[in-house]
Amino acid sequence: MNVAQEAELPSFFEFIRNGMNVKQSKEKNGLPITRIETISHGEVDAQRVGYAGLSRAEVEKWLLKKGDILFSHINSVEHIGKCALFDGGYDLVHGMNLLCFRPKIDRVDPNFLKWFFRSSWFRSQIMPFVNKAVNQASISIGNLNSLRVTLPPLEEQKRIAAILNEADELRRKRQRAVDRLYQLGQAIFHDMFGDPERGYKAVRLGDVAAQIDYGLTASAQESGDGPKFLRITDIQDGKVDWGTVPVCAANTKQIVDNKLASGDIVFARTGATTGKSFLIEECPDRAVFASYLIRVRPSGAVRPEYLFGFFQTKLYWNQIKNMAQGAAQPGVNSTKLKELILPLPPVELQEKFCCAYRQIKSQLVTMEKEQALLDRLCSSLQHRAFKGEL
Repeated sequence: MNVAQEAELPSFFEFIRNGMNVKQSKEKNGLPITRIETISHGEVDAQRVGYAGLSRAEVEKWLLKKGDILFSHINSVEHIGKCALFDGGYDLVHGMNLLCFRPKIDRVDPNFLKWFFRSSWFRSQIMPFVNKAVNQASISIGNLNSLRVTLPPLEEQKRIAAILNEADELRRKRQRAVDRLYQLGQAIFHDMFGDPERGYKAVRLGDVAAQIDYGLTASAQESGDGPKFLRITDIQDGKVDWGTVPVCAANTKQIVDNKLASGDIVFARTGATTGKSFLIEECPDRAVFASYLIRVRPSGAVRPEYLFGFFQTKLYWNQIKNMAQGAAQPGVNSTKLKELILPLPPVELQEKFCCAYRQIKSQLVTMEKEQALLDRLCSSLQHRAFKGEL
């Protein structure tokens, strides 16, 4: 077709349907079945599936085909509409709680549809139909079927999809390089100090920390003259965007007592992220931390970079898991944290690791800036594509 196609959404698909309703388990028995988390990263992840002891003969009609699009219609509001394209190559059963869109390939290109479903325009069309509950939201097949859309000619779809796929692949390659650089730091730590430790003197964290304390109990404010107020939720993917961190009301003593400084390490002390840590390398002059974080300020006996490296090891995490057990809400308090055992290599060896760590961080800063540019490029291309400007 060489003309734009305007029609109700179902006319572009062989079917739009929910998946097979069967009780699943994690035991790898039979063919894999999709779950909501199968597409949580925007791709079909063959490792994040369920099983139910099913054979191919039992599920023939539910097997996904290359070009099928899985679509999240029951999820938290921000994840409604998340989708992924199935590229085939193995048997995968379509399970409940994800819709399958099977394209009519003589009318629509599956790769184009993937980007179309991710467009701001499409999201603006489905959001009025989203039913919001306390912990979950949903959109019905009936409401999706009622949508009227206009799609470009098939060849134009393929051209747009090729451009967006190429830009996305560049972005993904850069992200993989960033991920490998993060892993390099952990590998260097393991190589230098071992995991488990290599016979170094074992010490309590409380013996090598100048301070281990809780943060400030206060309410976050969008604006005001108070200090920046670092919370658990402000630490995302090992980074803090200080520009988005809120402020809080605090008197002079509270600011002095809770002021963050370069070299401090903060920990999540409760909830699903218990034990996750963040090394403060730079922060605003007036920045404090919230009470759901614990701050460790290293003494001269241990370097912050070494301590932070240790907090990524199995030895550390095994202790944290043991400390957090036995409570309805996982958590670690400052008293328990002081008892944490860690190996203490000579300061000279710690310094050697610090030099390697700083070199890696310097490269990461450069690569993450490039990654941010690629992310903006992909967003711009996608925006232009669905405004007819690409």
